Amino acid sequence: MEINNSPGLISFIGTVLQCAITLLTTLLFWLLGRYTVRRHWFLAWTFAWLSLCVALIAILVRYNIVPNFDRAALDNDSEPVVRALYVVYQAGKLVSTALLVMGTAVFAGVRFKGRSLGLAAMGIGLYTAMSIGFSNNLNQIVTWQSAVLIPAFIFCSYRLFTLGPSRRTFGTQLVASFFTVLATLWVLYFLVFTQILRGPSGTNDPFRVFAVNNSFIDALVTMLLAIGMVIMLMEDATGETERVRAERLRDVASSEVRLSSVIRSAIDAIITVDSEHRINLFNPAAEQMFGLRAGAATGASLDDLVHPEQRERLATLLDLPAARGTPLPLAIRHPFTGMRRNGETFPMEFSVSEFFLQGTRSQVLIIRDLTDLTRAEAQRDQLQSQLAHAQRMETVGQLVSGVAHELNNPLAAVLSFSEILLHEPRPEHDRLALSTIREQARRCRSVVRNLLSFVREGPIRRQPVVLHEIVERVTRTFEPELAQFGIQLHLEIPDTLPLLEVDPGGIEQVLTNLVSNAVHAIGTFGEITITATDDGEIVTIVIEDSGPGIPEDVLPRIFEPFFSQGRRSRGTGLGLSVSQGLISLHGGSLRAENRLAPARGARFTFSLPVHPRETIEQTAARASMGSLLAVIPPGKGVRRVLLIEDERSIRAALRRFFERFGWLVEEAEEGSTGLSRLLGPNAEHFDLVISDLKMPDMTGIELHDRLVQENPDLLRRFIFVTGDVASPEAAVFLANTTRPILEKPFELTALAELISQTLSPIPPRQFPPSPS
Repeated sequence: MEINNSPGLISFIGTVLQCAITLLTTLLFWLLGRYTVRRHWFLAWTFAWLSLCVALIAILVRYNIVPNFDRAALDNDSEPVVRALYVVYQAGKLVSTALLVMGTAVFAGVRFKGRSLGLAAMGIGLYTAMSIGFSNNLNQIVTWQSAVLIPAFIFCSYRLFTLGPSRRTFGTQLVASFFTVLATLWVLYFLVFTQILRGPSGTNDPFRVFAVNNSFIDALVTMLLAIGMVIMLMEDATGETERVRAERLRDVASSEVRLSSVIRSAIDAIITVDSEHRINLFNPAAEQMFGLRAGAATGASLDDLVHPEQRERLATLLDLPAARGTPLPLAIRHPFTGMRRNGETFPMEFSVSEFFLQGTRSQVLIIRDLTDLTRAEAQRDQLQSQLAHAQRMETVGQLVSGVAHELNNPLAAVLSFSEILLHEPRPEHDRLALSTIREQARRCRSVVRNLLSFVREGPIRRQPVVLHEIVERVTRTFEPELAQFGIQLHLEIPDTLPLLEVDPGGIEQVLTNLVSNAVHAIGTFGEITITATDDGEIVTIVIEDSGPGIPEDVLPRIFEPFFSQGRRSRGTGLGLSVSQGLISLHGGSLRAENRLAPARGARFTFSLPVHPRETIEQTAARASMGSLLAVIPPGKGVRRVLLIEDERSIRAALRRFFERFGWLVEEAEEGSTGLSRLLGPNAEHFDLVISDLKMPDMTGIELHDRLVQENPDLLRRFIFVTGDVASPEAAVFLANTTRPILEKPFELTALAELISQTLSPIPPRQFPPSPS
């Protein structure tokens, strides 16, 4: 069966209808694509409808307009118009199909090379149109189209039917169904136009009727397919809107979570209040800062969190933005006094800003607790004050060190000569004058030592001592003063106390300061009691007096440097401060209190740790023996002493002292002279060498170092004296040397003890008795 290639009026109407529907569809798709979000798959379908419209117009012109021209011209196989119309129709139809496939593939997420597909479709259309020529055999055109369209429509139907559940919508199923219908129709077209299916000859052939009316069927299916595609577009737009909305909701939820996390993890308190200053947000930092739970704080007034005296200022500050119509600058921080739940106040500062929520004015306050900052600033100020004090003390120390050296030398001469003269026969009024000179020299020595102790740094020189010997030696110096003022002294120092490893000079200074204070506090006619006890680890010494006691307003400040107890005080205000420092250096403590009624007076108690006995037993015997020797023992024959001292007065006092006991005394004004007398070509033998540490040309330290290198055995006969123990050089030397050091101004009794320790033990001999 051969289908007529000139279908007539019905076919013309069907083609016009299909062309009109296709044109309207193209216009609709163009408008939808213009005013919606651009989608590549929908754009491909738009151009597919445009390409199909071009193809239909070409075939409409070929069979309904060109035949009205010169028939002879049209029968000519070389007529270019007919050939061009076939090419446009065939290429347009195949390009339209290629674009439908490409749009479907893009929608389904399949990678597709659309340009290659379009070029292939155009090539196939051009080839088939040229091969058909002017035979007017529409059957061959349909056959070629079927070979391309059937697999294309099957592909589109399959890709849409097999979409995932989330994308399988009514629109996609509808379009897939119409692609299936188109594939089925083109299978029928292929069977009819190739005359595989043929009916009886004549006008009643149903297949011929189907072929003649195929334009109406194509128009209907085209319209339904376009409707399905529009539905797909609407569904996709709706889905995208929902996706965007869901994504925004997720972003909002995520933003709220982040904001909540920031608020909860902030180290500053974050509080929001409404226009009536009622709290509606209270973060954990605010809970910790104010000691108040968020549930209890919500709805409460912000005024409850500030000091009552500042609530009016707070209300004015919060209402200021509404009053003047402009918000407060966020960068400005306002200081306030906060109130914790337990009533405790603390310094704080906050910044405030306002916001509007659903038309309601609210404010957010970021509050910072300044307690730690205030404490840190106070500590910084304290450290700066301590640094400035340390710098001042360093300057004072340098000054005191120099002054002490200059004072100690003349004081040493005064004290030595007064002590020598007191042990010689003198009239009573001369002895009274000499005693006054000695006591005042001792007082000056105490003042200088207190100043040196106040500025001195570094380790103390410890040695084993017997406590009752130190106490007796100190109290013996106060005997004239005690007798003068009618003060009785009671000592309760057991002989069974353990040995103490302490700095004897330091403990003597502490005892001297405390006894001196007690004497001055009593005035005349009273009692001083010194007791000592031990518990195996601590030795406790208590000094009590029968004076008026310590005023209650003075007691807290009694150990402050340069603090004096009024006009009755005769000291510099350093004695107790220095004493406390010395006891602390020994690892002990010193405290002051008033005696309980009915007793009167003050009580000073200091404690010293007991060191293990095995660490001091090795030198205990020598220390005890040395403490018993109160004078210089005479030797067998003549003993010689070398005095290396740049102060003439001190050399004169020591020469007189030694010569009274038959010693031969040699003098050296400089360290270099003394070194030549000891190590020179004509070196002499000396039983004892007394050397000052600070001298102009060669110091005693340099002399010591030379002897260590050249003849260290000579150092066993050395006793060093110095009036400058506070200098850095002296401190280092005192910490490293093992030789005895005697601090100026010294008493001759102390010098005699050191000499007895330095020389071989000889039975003691007392000073010549003083005339009564």
